[in-house]
Amino acid sequence: IRAVDAAEGRVRWIANLGRAPADGEIVLAAGRVLVTGPDGHLDGFDQTTGKPVGRVELGGTPQRGLRILGDRAFVQVRRSKTRATPAHDVLLAVSVEPLSLLWEYVDQGLAPGLHGVDGTVIAWPSAAGEVVLFR
Repeated sequence: IRAVDAAEGRVRWIANLGRAPADGEIVLAAGRVLVTGPDGHLDGFDQTTGKPVGRVELGGTPQRGLRILGDRAFVQVRRSKTRATPAHDVLLAVSVEPLSLLWEYVDQGLAPGLHGVDGTVIAWPSAAGEVVLFR
């Protein structure tokens, strides 16, 4: 990640992820730059300095649609099939400051689409054909 001063054109800081972001998923929230990676992590960097501020293990493969609502990030991950459970999607709520997992909603299968966000609500399309609202 490279932060460039738009007025002067000079590079302010560079943070080496050591990998490409998963599907280019980068968002800004509460003075942070949040990035999902194909390695199953959500990494946070200070927007002003580029210093790492935290890392959250997602426990699955991040899907497109990293979203911000207030001081929370919402990440959809896909967890692989195990002997006990089929492959399924999970919606994770992550606190932006400090970067930490708040809760997870486990679906029974693969979600047919991405979750949506407006000013106050998260809408999750479930594998059962329902829409689950989180407020």
